Amino acid sequence: MSTEFVDFSWWMAGFLVFLPVGIAAYLKPDAVGPILVAALLPQMMLPTVLIARSIATKWGDGTEFFGYLYPALMALLFSLAAGIGTRIRVYRGNRTPPGADEPARPETSRLAP
Repeated sequence: MSTEFVDFSWWMAGFLVFLPVGIAAYLKPDAVGPILVAALLPQMMLPTVLIARSIATKWGDGTEFFGYLYPALMALLFSLAAGIGTRIRVYRGNRTPPGADEPARPETSRLAP
């Protein structure tokens, strides 16, 4: 009989959400806040529900609050991914194409005298 409320491997798979967060931040740099909230809200709800269950059933030793450690690490990872995605977008948007600072040369025809 298992007393686990959460499948650990699925919860660890939540760390892979950093990739869609980074891509979304690259595509929509103005919406980084809502992107992070949408990615972290389910991760924060999981330990909240588990702590509420353990308090209601009086089953636990007080270490359940360490369940917020993974979401805190995910918040750090997701924030870094969003920052990198936004920085790449800003860098690519501010970059001038090669030769853009050179004055344009007039077209000359080889056949013209």
